[in-house]
Amino acid sequence: MQNGTIFWIRFVSWEGTIYFIIQTIQFYGIAFGLTGLETFLEPYVSFSSLLAVMCLAIFLARSRPESAKEIATRSDGLWSCAEIFLFVLVGAQVNIMDAFYSGLQGVLLLVLALIVRMIGVLVALIPSHFSWKEKLFCMIAYTPKATVQAALGAVPLAAGVSEGQTILTIAVLSILLCAPLGGWAIDHSYKKLLVKD
Repeated sequence: MQNGTIFWIRFVSWEGTIYFIIQTIQFYGIAFGLTGLETFLEPYVSFSSLLAVMCLAIFLARSRPESAKEIATRSDGLWSCAEIFLFVLVGAQVNIMDAFYSGLQGVLLLVLALIVRMIGVLVALIPSHFSWKEKLFCMIAYTPKATVQAALGAVPLAAGVSEGQTILTIAVLSILLCAPLGGWAIDHSYKKLLVKD
């Protein structure tokens, strides 16, 4: 009797795990299917598969939060592996001499973009109930930039845009400057700006 109960409990827990694994596979199947559909329909109609996938994820989070959380948890391990490939591929396409040539102009562009971004975060947080210190921390927390730049920086170059190499170089420059400086700023400011409840 006791052994049967233990087996049933284990079976139920395994059944739940398998259910979430199947849901994760289905979600990624639909996501890849939408990406393929975008490529197939490109000559006839234009739509963004990535936007469709994002809307699908938002809908899933609202309708089935437990499933969405499980898919997000399982995607963390997948992303850890994919992130390595992403940065290796971007690094392989960068001409380091272009980064030196863009030099001061590239850095000034990044500083200006970060200032505008921080102002945008502040404006978005005005209606919130955060204190000024918490708002300042949120502004600092939005300075590290790496993943989106790595993912999209090479797109203009691949599309044949004349200044694609420059765009990629600025994207990599933003990774090299903003990611470590933003991480350092977060590590050194959260104890002063945030209060643990």
